[in-house]
Amino acid sequence: MDATQTRAFLALITCTVLAHTALTGARVTLSLAALGSGASAAFVGLAIGLFGLLPFLIAIPVGRWADRVGPKLPMRVGLAIELTGVLIATFGPHPWSLLVASTLIGTGLSMNTLTMQTVAGLLSTAETRPATFARIAIGASIASLVGPVLCGFLIDHLGYRAAFGAMSACVLAALIGQWQLGRRQPQLFPKPPPHPGREGHSLMDLLRDPELRPLLLLTTAVAVAWDTFQFVMPIHGKSIGLSASTIGLLMGAFAAALFAVRLMLGWLAGRFEPWQVLRAVFVISMLVYAALPFIHSVPLLFVAAFALGLALGASQPHFLALVHEAAPRGREAEAVGLRATFGNASSFALPTFFGAASGALGIAGLFVVVALMLTAGSVAVHRRIAARAAE
Repeated sequence: MDATQTRAFLALITCTVLAHTALTGARVTLSLAALGSGASAAFVGLAIGLFGLLPFLIAIPVGRWADRVGPKLPMRVGLAIELTGVLIATFGPHPWSLLVASTLIGTGLSMNTLTMQTVAGLLSTAETRPATFARIAIGASIASLVGPVLCGFLIDHLGYRAAFGAMSACVLAALIGQWQLGRRQPQLFPKPPPHPGREGHSLMDLLRDPELRPLLLLTTAVAVAWDTFQFVMPIHGKSIGLSASTIGLLMGAFAAALFAVRLMLGWLAGRFEPWQVLRAVFVISMLVYAALPFIHSVPLLFVAAFALGLALGASQPHFLALVHEAAPRGREAEAVGLRATFGNASSFALPTFFGAASGALGIAGLFVVVALMLTAGSVAVHRRIAARAAE
């Protein structure tokens, strides 16, 4: 990319940051609004799970659609769907309308994010692609920080409707910005070339791949840890008497750690193998979840949230590198899409399951279940490292 195109691409990332801010803020606001209206933990779990239901179902079809028509239209449609969802939450605060809102917000952002990744890949070379995706990841970290913190303060001082309204303004600004960029910089939205090696193969071929299948299971475990924190921490915070502002700041501490570790990715990649980083990811995450049932001090909760953000934030680029390495040639994008599908499955299934199970297990029980899962993952990663060393 030349200088003009780079500036335009950074503007496009800014639009994506605004859209992502709307989702992270709306997710916290929706949880607290539902709890404030007397909804059960199971209902909140369903509402948060719906953020990931349609993204789980449509990830691969949306990618194929973008391959066929180019990324511009799917990005705009995604933002329009997200805006509709946030507006429903703003003007229809009934708990059941929040279910519709969460479905639309999650679906719209997913469409925009998938096609944004297509744009980044098409505009980059093999040498510049890691740096390009790092910029998008840093933008997502900023959104994860700003959304919950902003909405927490807006809820405390102006109420839920004001928080949803601010998130609506974010999506509207993103939609207008992308529309203007499409008119002034059409080269930002090239039609992607066909994928060689894809025809005549099925997704089951990827699921049967002995190198790829373990990676999909491990990345799903990390997605479970991520989604559990996003869903359970607001409920846990409310149960121990924390204000909406404090809960928002806790979520912001997690996001700040994501941002910090992504700034260090170049340093990590130069000193450690991906599997070594993943071993640290699983061990640190397991220790945090094992400790969370016993932490009621706000400062210690901030330490735990930050440590978990550091660990989970380091996982994504290394998983992506390993998935690209393991994928059959010519099907790398499809493999990454499959990985995203597994993650979105977690976003829907886990909050819904945990919301229903929280009555039987309690919040502490949920944390223990995740800690045990991460322990199994750390053992699997350690064995993988040992096997590679023996080769």
